[in-house]
Order: sequence, then C-alpha cells, then structure tokens
Amino acid sequence: MRRLPVYLLIDCSESMAGEAIQAVESGLGSLISFLRSDPYALESVALSVITFGNSAKQVVPLTDLTRFKMPDLVMGSGTALGAALKLFEKCMATEVMASTAERKGDFKPMCFIMTDGNPTDAWEAAANQIKSKISGRKAHVIAVGCGPDASAGKLSQITDEVLLAKDMNAETLKQLFKWVSASVATASQAVETTGDSRINIEKLPTEYIEKASKADIAKESTEDQFVFLHSKCIESKGFYIMRYKRQEGKKGLFGLGKGASYAGVAAHPVANFDFSSTESELKISADQLDQPPACPYCANSIWGKCDCGRIHCAPGNFEGSIELTCSWCNKTDRYEMGTFDVGRGRG
Repeated sequence: MRRLPVYLLIDCSESMAGEAIQAVESGLGSLISFLRSDPYALESVALSVITFGNSAKQVVPLTDLTRFKMPDLVMGSGTALGAALKLFEKCMATEVMASTAERKGDFKPMCFIMTDGNPTDAWEAAANQIKSKISGRKAHVIAVGCGPDASAGKLSQITDEVLLAKDMNAETLKQLFKWVSASVATASQAVETTGDSRINIEKLPTEYIEKASKADIAKESTEDQFVFLHSKCIESKGFYIMRYKRQEGKKGLFGLGKGASYAGVAAHPVANFDFSSTESELKISADQLDQPPACPYCANSIWGKCDCGRIHCAPGNFEGSIELTCSWCNKTDRYEMGTFDVGRGRG
C-alpha cells in the first residue's frame, strides 16, 4: 500500500505556554478524529509529529492513522527550528519508502511547520536543505507563522508557501487545524484517485489565516518583545512561566533606570516541561520588570530569587525581610527587597 506521509512540526517553546499549547493539543486530537472518519485518509495517510523547543524530538514516528496515539507535548526553552528541520529530513530518509524497479514507493511527503516565534538555533543551512528537497519535488512543505511575533521572512527561506495565522488564541488555532485536516483529506483523495499529492492552499479561512504577502516577508522580525521567567509556587511547588511584554518607550522600573521596561501580562501553569532547558546564559535586571503577574497556583503577588539562582513566588505583604523556603532547592533563608539580575528564557 502506497502511503501519503504527513509530518507535523510543532513549536513547543515557552512562548506557546497557556492557551496556545492547549489549543494545539486539542487541534491535534480533532485532526486525528477527522482523518479517521475519511475513508481515503484512513486508507493512505501516515502521520508523524516532531516537536521543537530547546531541542527537536520525533514524538510520534510515521504511523498509520489506525495505530496513531496522541503524544504528550513537552515544552522547552528556545525555538530549535533548525534541529526540527534536520530531524524532519532524517526521518524522511529513513521512513518514507522510495520507489524501485520492483515497486512504487510512498507518495511525496507533506509537511506542516507551525511556529510562533524566531528560531534560536542555527537554522539557515537546514532551511536550505529543505528548500532543495522542495525544488527537487521530494517534499511539499507549508510553513505557518502563528501570531504577531512569527517571522514570515525567515519561514520564506524554508518554503515559498508561507501562511500567517493572525492570532494565537484558541479559535484561530482551531481553524488552522481544521484547514490542515481538510488539506490532508483532499490530498489523500487525490493520491488514491489520480496519484497526485498536490494540495490547494487557496481555500483558507481568511478571517483567521492568510497567505504571507511580499510586505510580510520583507518586514523586519521583532525580537525581545517578550521576556519569559521560569518560576515555582512556594506553596504547591507547581511550575509556571511568567510572561512579560515590552513597554515601548519606557525604561527601567516604572519608566526609570536603564534598559527596556517589561510589564507582566500572564503567568501560565505548565505540567510538562523539559527542565534541562531552564538553565540560560540570558539575564535581565529585575528593575526592568514591572507589574509581576500573580502566581497561578496561590495568587502570591511577587516573586523572589534564591541563592541557587532560581525564582519562586512570594507573599507581597511583608516589611523589611521575610523567611522563605525555596521551591527548587528547599533551602530556607531570609529575603528582602532589592534589585538583581535574573535568568530569562530563550522564547
């Protein structure tokens, strides 16, 4: 049986924390249910999932829909798009059956790349390799930039087919996965009836997703729009990610001091996280961070830094100093208000 290999490359960086990663998990489940209900897709589609955060991992090898099992999406710090592209190329080489004189191989693989930010690893060489596969008609790759911080220009160096999802909310991502589902179903019907695995990307839910324009591709990508801090609740020890957004035109704490100012906008509880990626050489001064978001577990209004270098939430109603036990290393010490550098995630 000739298969239609479909690869999903899904961004699981810390910037996806919250509504976005939940919507991706829901969308992936809906995609599987939809394709299983389509007789052409059920007959021909084989699906693989590759995730990338601080590194890339094939969490589901190329698998027939009847045997596909939903993976756990583990988040990490960073957007290792280059590693994901290299892994995709390696998986194609080992999993996609080539045609020989004796038999017909699998159809041309389809690949959907979904990312909400800029790559944080060396990705250009891998992008060139994938683009050569596309020009050699060995793969069909569509890149989807999700939200305002995705770089259409960088994605265009991977493939000419670049789409932009306008927001990162649940409804937009739901519409994105519905479109992917319909596209794969259309392609599976085409390969079963005509042997042609091309898909029509014109039929987009344009209220949510559109083709990237030349202006989108030429636009300079914006970096350092968000700062992410990794923290734990001092009571439950639950892990969460704090998201701070750049305040344009403001400097330092309350608009004073040096460096850009960032205001807290959300704190996302995270169940599955690769803690090997929480060590970062990136630092930011605490006096650049305004309006800390409350702990999502206990609603503590501020956070503190332990001598171990990690941060955790802290009660805001104290004067002078307070004795606290670090949620990471369990060391008890006295804390007081002050300014210091703190490790930040890689986005």
